[in-house]
Amino acid sequence: ACALVKIKAGDLKNIEFNCTFMSNLYSYAEEIGFENTIGYLLPLIQDLADQRNKNTNILIAFLNNFEKLLIYFKQFDQEHCIILKKLFPIISKILTTKKEINLLNKTVNALKFLIDNITIEECLDNIIPLLIQMANDEENEMGQMISIQIFSDKASILGGKNIEVYILPMFESFSENIKEKLRLYCI
Repeated sequence: ACALVKIKAGDLKNIEFNCTFMSNLYSYAEEIGFENTIGYLLPLIQDLADQRNKNTNILIAFLNNFEKLLIYFKQFDQEHCIILKKLFPIISKILTTKKEINLLNKTVNALKFLIDNITIEECLDNIIPLLIQMANDEENEMGQMISIQIFSDKASILGGKNIEVYILPMFESFSENIKEKLRLYCI
């Protein structure tokens, strides 16, 4: 397949190639098929997303394609193993290590889309621990605000019992300083 040749021949050290590559993820996945996507494309996505370069355009290009890519994987990945074990860690890493507002906004939107496309149990097992970790990191106020935003937006999906078990104790654990900022943020 033409896309597979481009992927194999690409210069992974070239930022422009990487951005173009990430911008065309969904097209490449459709062209090369699921097995080749798992074998060739997904490892490259993980490598590029894991690079510690200062250029966030590569991650933004990935996030711009995240919804289409997630829908593509859902066709073949009924148990969401690939989605939760391969794509979610990329989202998690961005949320816990990056500070650029545009990148974080796109990552929050990707995470919300992910939450909408997995089961409540998968959310409780995978997403909620990340959000609780972010909410409890007093050194990362932005992470706390993001976790509150996602909890607020997606509370109806979790249901009353899960809110009591997971979210309320987290809110109660915040220091008074953080609680005041969160009150202002939530208004």
